[in-house]
Order: sequence, then C-alpha cells, then structure tokens
Amino acid sequence: NIIGEPEFVYYDKNKNSLLYFKEIEENVCIVVKLKLRKNKETYISTIYPISKNKINRYIEMSYIVNR
Repeated sequence: NIIGEPEFVYYDKNKNSLLYFKEIEENVCIVVKLKLRKNKETYISTIYPISKNKINRYIEMSYIVNR
C-alpha cells in the first residue's frame, strides 16, 4: 500500500535510494527506503516511522513537487 499509493516519493541521490512516504493514521507516518543497486536486485532496506514535519522538509528539498 505504501509503495503502490504513496503520498510522496523522494529520491536520495547520495544513497541512490527512493523514499516512499505515507500517512497511515493521524500522526502516524511511515517511510519505506528502497535501495537501488546497479546490476543487483533492488530491495527494501528500512521501514520506520516519521513525523509529518519531517515529510514536509523532504518535500521542500525535493527536485519534483507533485501537488
């Protein structure tokens, strides 16, 4: 559900990762970090809770804003 219908996706070029953000419940936000690897399988490296304020900071740093 998080990867299929994210609220926001952020590309971290330093870590070559995609971060998928989703609000699950009020005041409960989750991020899934998808590690992209050349010539190897891509994998989910982390799932952790995050605050809505931190998501907004990622949106401000983003190259692409989908509003």
